[in-house]
Amino acid sequence: MIAIALVATVGGCTPEPIPIEPTRTSATPASSATAAASSTPTPDVPGEISALPDGTKPERPAALDQAGSIDAAQAVLMYWIYLLPYSQQVGDPSDVKALSHPDCTFCRSWTDALDTMVARNERAVGGGYTVSDLTTLEVDLGRWYTSTFTLTEAPSTEVNEFGTTIKSYPGHTYKVDAIVVYESGAWTVRALAHETVS
Repeated sequence: MIAIALVATVGGCTPEPIPIEPTRTSATPASSATAAASSTPTPDVPGEISALPDGTKPERPAALDQAGSIDAAQAVLMYWIYLLPYSQQVGDPSDVKALSHPDCTFCRSWTDALDTMVARNERAVGGGYTVSDLTTLEVDLGRWYTSTFTLTEAPSTEVNEFGTTIKSYPGHTYKVDAIVVYESGAWTVRALAHETVS
């Protein structure tokens, strides 16, 4: 399962360092409930965004067509995060690639691994994400945003074209740091790093 790591290397992904390049800061935390309002995942309990059912594509947020703001950055990031398990389940990384910055090492590693899995006619079953404790800061006004959150990945299996289980994964909880940028009128995920909590 690709999970927050990669196909066949769960927990083996080397976290990408998060460069904080801009110098202007506006440390304004945003509530975790704000991001949930713009996409299909919704809070079941305060501060938690639940996993989507297998094969359910997250709703495209209006924030993708809006200028830089903390609320928009959170909505775009959560949309991208929830596209990850969806893409594994249906075998289509195109939406993830479209929102990934060309210099995002994690993004490229993740989509390369999914491309390999798709080429073998394999897909994921399960592995949905639940997000909690989401906080976003505006580092460069209208342009550069950092987020931290906890991501809990459900257990999953990797199956072949006949539905036969190839591998099983227990699921994990990660502490995640991410950077989202708004440049030239477009949003992208610039970087993601994680560490396993359990």
